[in-house]
Amino acid sequence: MEKNHLDAGSFLIHAPCAEVGFSTETEEPLRGYAYNTAIACDADYQFVSWSGMGVVSGYVDETIEEPNDSWVFKDIYPYTDSGVENTLGREGHENHQKWDFSRFVPQVIVFAEGTNDHSWTRKKPERCLAFEEKYAEMAGIIRENNPDAYIVCTYGVMDDPLKDSIAAVVDRLRAAGDTKIEFLPLAPQDQENDGVGADWHPSAKTHQKMTEILSKRINTIFEEMGL
Repeated sequence: MEKNHLDAGSFLIHAPCAEVGFSTETEEPLRGYAYNTAIACDADYQFVSWSGMGVVSGYVDETIEEPNDSWVFKDIYPYTDSGVENTLGREGHENHQKWDFSRFVPQVIVFAEGTNDHSWTRKKPERCLAFEEKYAEMAGIIRENNPDAYIVCTYGVMDDPLKDSIAAVVDRLRAAGDTKIEFLPLAPQDQENDGVGADWHPSAKTHQKMTEILSKRINTIFEEMGL
């Protein structure tokens, strides 16, 4: 039987304590929620992941007031590998190979953005509105390239100050006629009981909880699709 198709991105950053930083030793895709959700849904998978990425701003230090928008999600998603092409001196998207979206056609897409954006938005109303604009733009890019996919927008594990903003965008998109999109919020991680990974990222136990929530919902979506 042909497997279902799931497009998602994230990996587990595991470590004995939060003060340990990122390294090959602490990054493990096969223990992260994206991979294990795909397995729980009997789905083929494709990951689109980049550390520190946002839709309006990548991660910035609390002393920075301008958004770090030189490298955001829309700069990697439509392309085969803009990061490598920039490194090789082919800077500028006009010089980058577009990804052929017919190569992998997902039935469900998990869109998990907002955590790094909050490093800049910081609950300031005008910045949250800017985030909503860019989040809607990115959702539009995903929809343009995946017209038949069901999009599950999820967010919240490392904190959820932009939860209402994401919910508002999804509500607007649904009201405008896109019924194949929803917001599935995730509760912030319980660091006291579940531990924490490298640099305060979710622990293995938290990834397991995320897997259970997402796979339950996605399997229901697959059933509704008759798969």
